[in-house]
Amino acid sequence: MGKYLDMKNKKCIVFDVDGTIYDTKIGIIKALNYVLNMYGKSFISHDNEDLYIGPSIKESLMKYQGFDEIVATEATTLYRKIYVEKFVEEYTPYEEIEKVFQKLIRKGYVLGIATMKTFPQVERILCLSGFLSYFEEIKAARENGSLLKSQMLIDIKRKYNFISDFYMVGDTYGDYKASLEAGYKFIAADYGYGNIDNLRSFHVGKPKDILNIFC
Repeated sequence: MGKYLDMKNKKCIVFDVDGTIYDTKIGIIKALNYVLNMYGKSFISHDNEDLYIGPSIKESLMKYQGFDEIVATEATTLYRKIYVEKFVEEYTPYEEIEKVFQKLIRKGYVLGIATMKTFPQVERILCLSGFLSYFEEIKAARENGSLLKSQMLIDIKRKYNFISDFYMVGDTYGDYKASLEAGYKFIAADYGYGNIDNLRSFHVGKPKDILNIFC
């Protein structure tokens, strides 16, 4: 904690991953369709793809595919394996997001991640893109989906309790709700997948607009 003693009045900014740092939809949907085909299900229609980005995969399979909890758990485990093995490299970082990280770090801010991806998934994509070193904290979903995003945010806040302000950047209502529950200020990434333009929060139309809030 020593190197952060001069950061009492600085900020901690936690980012979601899908729809906030990366456009990962192509790889996620391909992996899901691969798994759905194995269960004799139809591919996800183009109009419904965004429904599967953000919430836990298990929750989405139960809600939109009618899987019971046992089958959804099994299918989610398979999805995670298939995604890392075959489709994790199908992503695009949002334009200028890396410059945002670099400038925030130069300001002395602590950057973190809270995601419903599992740690192997998020670590792989961060390593592939060269972004891993920007983040002091990475909170990811457990294999059984039991760790809520709000708890991830609370855990970060407890660890960095010498910092005065905490923010979350996300693109879904679930991110917004988790940030409120954890006592964070929310920054809505309107460029992402969620329909969140009506939320009472900070709003950014592209990643570089985040800098207008902090720099």
